[in-house]
Amino acid sequence: DGLQKGSPWSRRFYLPWRDVESIQYSAALRWYVVRGLSGTIRISEFLDGIEDFERVVRERIPPTRWRGGMTGMRLRLAGNARR
Repeated sequence: DGLQKGSPWSRRFYLPWRDVESIQYSAALRWYVVRGLSGTIRISEFLDGIEDFERVVRERIPPTRWRGGMTGMRLRLAGNARR
């Protein structure tokens, strides 16, 4: 289980959850930055399924690897609850 990145502008790679070194949420850019052994993946909060991604992060990534990510996630989730 993990994340797979694909883009016409960069190489494809797979990042297993166990290899995630850190995750951070950028409120200014409205995306998550997931850093791992094989590279970095940026995940926009506007993607379909972002709630599933956030749930899996809470389940699989230890809080010691969140770099402000959980604070940002809470703010984003609270913002969605007000809509």
